[in-house]
Amino acid sequence: MAISETLIQLVDIRDDIRQAIADKGIDMTGTIPLSEYPGKIAGIGDFPGYQVKTGELCSLPAKSGTANGGLTQTLDIPAGCIPLCVKNEPEMKINSGKGESPSYVFEVWDNNNKMMYRVVRNGGSGWMSAGTDSTQYINPLGAYDGDVAQASTITAIKIKASNGSGSLISDYRFGKISVTMWLEPLG
Repeated sequence: MAISETLIQLVDIRDDIRQAIADKGIDMTGTIPLSEYPGKIAGIGDFPGYQVKTGELCSLPAKSGTANGGLTQTLDIPAGCIPLCVKNEPEMKINSGKGESPSYVFEVWDNNNKMMYRVVRNGGSGWMSAGTDSTQYINPLGAYDGDVAQASTITAIKIKASNGSGSLISDYRFGKISVTMWLEPLG
């Protein structure tokens, strides 16, 4: 086979690959060097246009206090990123020794009011704990049934420990809260 025939076949193969990538919804307009194809191919999969990242994207430090100090805390999500895993380290705890609390509530939700975790204990003296000796993992994308376009509107994860009347009575404790897996836009 002559070199010219081999080059024609290689160009045809490149064009076939280019078309297959474009058929998956990846922008292949313009002149794209073959060396950039692997980056384009990375956009094909369960999350087109995004790359799964692990580590720590953002976090809130552990916090504890008394009285009304533990109401809603907000974990801001960097623009363009979609949280896949929110890690709640031990422990989430609410306590009242006074008996006047109508109920205790732990909640985790996002800026779109998608509830990801909620637990309620009827009131009276005592305490409620979630994850005393274990870390909890929450999947925000699951709150959107895996719809990446809808989940891309998440800009914040909120967490609250309160009693049923909206304030804390005795004391509360949160472990560190962090996003440890997320989708980041390609390019």
